[in-house]
Amino acid sequence: MSFLRPDAVQTVLRWSEPVLSALLALWLARLTWGLLASGNPLGVLALIGAGIAALWTVVSGIRRILGRRASGPGGPGVVTLQEGRIGYFGPSGGGFVAVDALIAVDLVALRRGGSDGLVWQFSDAEGGYLAIPQTAEGAEDLLDTLGVLPRLDYARIVAAMLSREEKSFAVWRRSGSARLSSS
Repeated sequence: MSFLRPDAVQTVLRWSEPVLSALLALWLARLTWGLLASGNPLGVLALIGAGIAALWTVVSGIRRILGRRASGPGGPGVVTLQEGRIGYFGPSGGGFVAVDALIAVDLVALRRGGSDGLVWQFSDAEGGYLAIPQTAEGAEDLLDTLGVLPRLDYARIVAAMLSREEKSFAVWRRSGSARLSSS
């Protein structure tokens, strides 16, 4: 017999990763402060660890927020993520785009007639284009797949999620013409 409501347990479990990584970042920051104050060179390693833990806190928090938005009323279509390819099967179209061929990723905030939503837009080097609503089944895992992109702008992703107006946010652009390495 549980004394906790099932929805409360689900909330705690859903947010446990960002909360634990935030606690780790705080502990490492405190350790860094003490080590650097005493002149210990291990303070630099603790500082790097604190930075990584803080970044992980932000990434896992964004994933949880996007997942929560996607878990509302079921959206149109299904997203597949296989072997470096993003696929979308929607009611009026779909397609595939290879992550290493991407040249641009945008997140569009839609605010039409009281219906709010986010749409991922992908453009690749061959002129391909793919739009995926954030409410599509499996879209909550897109951020994990996009994590391989260098300089992915998490701040703009958060800005798109919080936007009160209809606007497109460029969250990643390829610099140069080289493809991503598959290492």
